Amino acid sequence: MTTAKVKGLLAQLRDAANAIKAQIHEADAQIAALTEQRRALTDAPVSKDDLAEFVRADIQRRANNYQWRIDKWAREGGFPVSFAALERNHVAGKPQPLPYWDGVPHHDALNIELHGMYHLFGDLLAERFLTALDTLGYADSLVPVADRRRQIAEIDAKLKELNAKRDELANDLISSGMYE
Repeated sequence: MTTAKVKGLLAQLRDAANAIKAQIHEADAQIAALTEQRRALTDAPVSKDDLAEFVRADIQRRANNYQWRIDKWAREGGFPVSFAALERNHVAGKPQPLPYWDGVPHHDALNIELHGMYHLFGDLLAERFLTALDTLGYADSLVPVADRRRQIAEIDAKLKELNAKRDELANDLISSGMYE
């Protein structure tokens, strides 16, 4: 093979490597733009209606332990409460052995567990909390959470595809031996 042919092949190889580098840079630019778009969607505030859904779901999640504790109390023989036990406490003016606040029977009325409060007053808590937030003001033009989730999923799929393409291009460039 002549020197001219070798130089020609090397020039073609450099041109191919430069084309791969350009494609990698393009993929990097697209990845950066999509990452910024994703960041903007995730960092942006939500509307009051969407916040209300998050608040209600959180309060319900916190309240769920109360029902479990009531069920446990009943399984352990706390329910049904006999007439004799109820009447004895009523006549004596003592608290009933009913787990109003925390799902666990005891005579200390001041022992209040938060999950009991969330269960008993969750709707009121959500309403009052959201009313208090009314003073903060909310933009009406925010992207709804459902749309946001869909857009983020689409961006994540594109990012996965672009990163795979970029990795493949980088591997091609490395295997050519023409990288810097």
